[in-house]
Amino acid sequence: MNILIVEAEGVFEGHRRARVQKGETIDGIWKALEGVVGAELHSEVRGALIFDTNVNSFVPLTESQQVESHARILIIKRTCGVVAAIASRGFNYAFDQGEFKIHGHQLYIEEVGNSGKGTGLTIWDGSIVLAKYLEQQDASSAHNVYGKGILELGAGTGLVGLAAAFCGASNVLLTDLDYTLTNLQHNIDLNRNQLRELYPTQTVSTIELDWFTSESIPNMENIEIILGSDIVWVETLIPSLVATIKRLLQSTPTKKNRLMLLSHQTRSTASDELFFNLLAQANLTSRQLDVSLYPHNQAMSSKIRLFAIHA
Repeated sequence: MNILIVEAEGVFEGHRRARVQKGETIDGIWKALEGVVGAELHSEVRGALIFDTNVNSFVPLTESQQVESHARILIIKRTCGVVAAIASRGFNYAFDQGEFKIHGHQLYIEEVGNSGKGTGLTIWDGSIVLAKYLEQQDASSAHNVYGKGILELGAGTGLVGLAAAFCGASNVLLTDLDYTLTNLQHNIDLNRNQLRELYPTQTVSTIELDWFTSESIPNMENIEIILGSDIVWVETLIPSLVATIKRLLQSTPTKKNRLMLLSHQTRSTASDELFFNLLAQANLTSRQLDVSLYPHNQAMSSKIRLFAIHA
């Protein structure tokens, strides 16, 4: 039995599951999806997208061979707006060979291909830009992470959080859904010896954080800066994302002025409008960082923007 993770913009919030027999025909798969979203959305189901980890993008679901258990399926009700576009990666580092460096140190990251589980097992351009932005902050910058507690939201492979660790953060907490945690821990282990030599008292760890479950918010007493990259795309996830950001930015007795640094690439104008409108409604302020502050020769500023978000 294959379980499909189904998101349907303009139909329902969050995700639902569809079950199909292994070896099911494409018509049988479409029928199972209709059971989730309703037969009246027949044409939308036939235009369903499936996430292909080979190209880091959603592609049309046209063959039953594309389907594996826990594959992500995206169905768009066409009247609700433009389909969120996920571009392929623009940077070509061999991350597993240490070609990507922070302050001259090789940062090793391994991805998980062909899993069908979701977007959190691959590296996205926004994480590279934010990692390099952290690297160039000097001691006078409020965005310098040295000696500070860091939480990465929607960490995926952990590239940004591990970059913060190589920049001297005192403790780093990488958060995402459960399916990413094994690979996150593996990537921590790949860099552990280097980090121990550089910062013997530093801690780097992982924890599950589901945006739809407020109980999963970790202890924030030691966190000063929240990091996020390429986490705004599917409209149905955005309200829960904003609610999570608001909770993470709330003051605690020991930390009064937390901030979030967000690397963002527009996937659809509808998603952007919803995200920034909900930030404002939550009394959170967002400020786009000036392009002159972006990482030199790495910015891709026409595609990726950096924001500072405050409560």
